Amino acid sequence: MSVTDQLHTTASQVEGLRDGLGRLRNVLDQTDAVLTVADDVLGRTDNALEHAAEAIEQSKRWLPRAALVLGVAVAVGVVAVVVVRRRRRSDDD
Repeated sequence: MSVTDQLHTTASQVEGLRDGLGRLRNVLDQTDAVLTVADDVLGRTDNALEHAAEAIEQSKRWLPRAALVLGVAVAVGVVAVVVVRRRRRSDDD
């Protein structure tokens, strides 16, 4: 093999290596873009989870109060129904 053939072979191999490195650079750029999007999604998810945790904490404070108010309202409703029925019975007698 002559020196010229060796140079052509080496030049061809270098060109193939450059092409491979170019493809690798493109893949790395795409990977970086995907990781940037994933980081943004994780940040938004973390923010949503923080808001959910705050909502859960608030519901722990307000839920017993709401249940108490609802229970009182139901009790008042039941008492009102009983009173109305008794009055009707007494009016009928």
